Amino acid sequence: MQPDIVCMAKGIASGMPLGITMSRADIMDWAPGSHASTFGGNPVCIAAALATLDVIEKEGLLRNSSEVGNHMLKRMADWPRKHKVVGDVRGRGLMVGVEIVKTRKPKSMGPSCATGLSSWPSSVAFCSWDVARAPFASRPPGRDPG
Repeated sequence: MQPDIVCMAKGIASGMPLGITMSRADIMDWAPGSHASTFGGNPVCIAAALATLDVIEKEGLLRNSSEVGNHMLKRMADWPRKHKVVGDVRGRGLMVGVEIVKTRKPKSMGPSCATGLSSWPSSVAFCSWDVARAPFASRPPGRDPG
């Protein structure tokens, strides 16, 4: 599957205010000046974005994202079977989502994170809602935590 349009922000310039919309030329054939954005860029933010892309390439972060994400998905694959509030676990790279449900068949939207997950054992690590408070501490076997 190939997306027609991809929107990115935040991480693209390592925290500097920049957002981009990327697409094929046949879709984004707008005349110059026909689109503006609060985070459309300036020389400092563009330099930060170029430096960020350089780090991603030189440090192999795409490969690392794929490896760690695949490891996470393997470790979390049995969550729908083990936890009745998990409908599905899916993702790509480090963008991993856990579908929280009230019921599995038929699937219905789950409770809020605070109420629905409070009964989970403390050994369960979470990888999304508040990474600073509850990070998913997992890496492929043999990887140095750095």
